[in-house]
Amino acid sequence: MEDCIWLGSKNIGLKGFIHTYGNPSWRDVTDDQIKEKFGFQDIIANNRMHLSREQVAEILPILQKFVDTGEI
Repeated sequence: MEDCIWLGSKNIGLKGFIHTYGNPSWRDVTDDQIKEKFGFQDIIANNRMHLSREQVAEILPILQKFVDTGEI
């Protein structure tokens, strides 16, 4: 088994746009609202990456540059 790490957020933080005059226009959307709208029994959303040590080594210089300069 290869050494890996999960990187990302556990919660997706899904937002829905109401209209330009909403207050606020972007609002949190619950799992139940998604299920009802699209007729799903269950939903899953994965916004995490399962990275190997080699993949982490590839992105480290990019992340370090961001730390140092604020740019990518």
